[in-house]
Amino acid sequence: MWLRGCLRACSLLLFGATLPALGTAPEATRVPRELLVRALRAEQGYDRRATANQSRLQTRTLLRLAREAGTAAPLLLVDYADWFQAYLTALDLSAHEAPLSVRLSHEHQYDILIDARPGAVVAQAKPGEAPSQALNVLWRSRRKTPSYS
Repeated sequence: MWLRGCLRACSLLLFGATLPALGTAPEATRVPRELLVRALRAEQGYDRRATANQSRLQTRTLLRLAREAGTAAPLLLVDYADWFQAYLTALDLSAHEAPLSVRLSHEHQYDILIDARPGAVVAQAKPGEAPSQALNVLWRSRRKTPSYS
């Protein structure tokens, strides 16, 4: 069910919508660590620790955070250290037990910027086909690391 919704949103973004030009963004609201833990723990019904489910866990958590913030905070910042510690807490793991992708994001200090501003994510969609939720997600390294893979 969740995959069908993601595919519909992606197809609307790719085929039925016009992406706006990038502009200057307002100040982002930092997501508190406790809220990250709660959002990660809310994901149930699959093995959150399995490497194959890491993208699913992260995507659904970011969608949940943006949905809960609503229009009050359409631009969110997830601090790299907060994400790492929240991940460990929510999944009851030690640092060395975390998946490689999570450890590397922490090591290279990748913050996550979530942009859910309607006009900044989707400028125009076909009538009646606007996505229920759309995000631009940017991972940016404080170390200016271009890539770690």
